[in-house]
Amino acid sequence: MSHRSELMTFVTSLNARGRVVVHGLAALQALRTTLREARHTLGVRVCMDQESEPALADYLGVASLFAAEDALKGAALGLLLGALCGAPREGVLIGATLGAGVGVARGVDRVTSGWRIQVFHDATGVPTAIVSVG
Repeated sequence: MSHRSELMTFVTSLNARGRVVVHGLAALQALRTTLREARHTLGVRVCMDQESEPALADYLGVASLFAAEDALKGAALGLLLGALCGAPREGVLIGATLGAGVGVARGVDRVTSGWRIQVFHDATGVPTAIVSVG
């Protein structure tokens, strides 16, 4: 079976069930190949953080970045509109606040549409990976 067909089978399974569980070293090796193919073919970004709760780190990191980016855009637009109305300070504050709110919403949406990977040893010591959507 080609890597491309394995990838399509994996993605179809993941989308249908919401998660895929992989047991054993051979299966983890196949998962690694499939994830590498997903990265190259589909543009999937794979990150593993062993130090913190992954969902919390994703929400804080991604949502914060989107909020900051959109707050800057909103502040710039608010400054322009506020200057036209004679209240640039208020325009910046309102624009930044609205922009940050939009950014948080975009960041949360981005996190919930991503894949999660948990890797651990099961009760019998067999390496196991669970890949889930959002």
